[in-house]
Amino acid sequence: MIDKPELVINIILTLVAIFIADIRKVVFENHTTSNEVNVKDREPFLDLIKGVSIIAVIIIHVGYFFGVSKTEVNVSFLNITNNVLRFAVPFFLITSGILAKDIRKKEVACRSFVFAKTKNILIPFIIANLFVYVIYNKDLRYFIFDLITGNTLPPYYYIIVLLQIYLIYPFIYSYRKQSWFLPLAFIISFLSFVYKDYLELMKIPFMGGYLFYFAYGMAMREHFLSKENVKVKNSWYVLIILFYLLTLILGGYYYNMLFIYAIVSFNILYAFRKPLRKAKIGLVFIFLGKYTLWIYLTHFIVSLCIYTLVKDISYGFAIKYIIVTIFSLPVSIFVGLSFDKLYKHLVNYIYMLVK
Repeated sequence: MIDKPELVINIILTLVAIFIADIRKVVFENHTTSNEVNVKDREPFLDLIKGVSIIAVIIIHVGYFFGVSKTEVNVSFLNITNNVLRFAVPFFLITSGILAKDIRKKEVACRSFVFAKTKNILIPFIIANLFVYVIYNKDLRYFIFDLITGNTLPPYYYIIVLLQIYLIYPFIYSYRKQSWFLPLAFIISFLSFVYKDYLELMKIPFMGGYLFYFAYGMAMREHFLSKENVKVKNSWYVLIILFYLLTLILGGYYYNMLFIYAIVSFNILYAFRKPLRKAKIGLVFIFLGKYTLWIYLTHFIVSLCIYTLVKDISYGFAIKYIIVTIFSLPVSIFVGLSFDKLYKHLVNYIYMLVK
């Protein structure tokens, strides 16, 4: 068994991307134009991507509960499911990069951006942390530390990483059209992945390993928003199949640093966006994509509660896994939508009071 299969896979896929032109072009060569493309309030394709990603996140964490338990489980199945679905967080970051705009020279735009991210991300994050502290009766002395480290719940690291990237992106936005921008971002992320154990200060997650995904979204912004037709290259399919084969052969449990796999997967979904948007399942993903933040913030507790109720029943692993997954998906969605609605009512109420 190879000691670091995730690193080995990244090295192999990176070499493939460098030496095969069709993959190198889609991963490392940015397709920006000279003109900015305006973004609608809701972009259906991006909502679809986020909808697919939040379903993947829920399934990943259902597997996580079984994986850390002491009961008999099919470790290979859990690892493969986890590894295949690890495009989820990269997809979130790519879409965030696509939606990023140049706000450096526009004071009003900068204030609007800060206000929007505070209202739509930071405050919900604080509320979610408080909610977890209340229901688990945690010691409030550790609240600030858990808040800034994302330590309250395992998935909360992502919000810390995203906020860090939002702090630096205005300073790198103007370089996104440079030919060196994506290769440099990739190198930074790859090195951050390799040396991740040395880059956390006071247990605060470091955004370096995730920067490439956001940078990719920024660099390819006009390409993905132009709605041009894209044909999937055969080499893209070959790379995805290669990843699956390597996952089967090398084994192991991977996290979110599957750079080439995530980028190529994103482009394949983009190529099929039109038929996906027309399909019923695509419409479901588009709907879910509008509410991913609150689903993300609440799904872990929901799935954990369902897992706790099911884990001791006398059925085997497969039945218990199916039960937990089947219930975790709709209940997590319902709870997330409920929190979203309550939060919007609260914001509107406060706005009316202030007004």
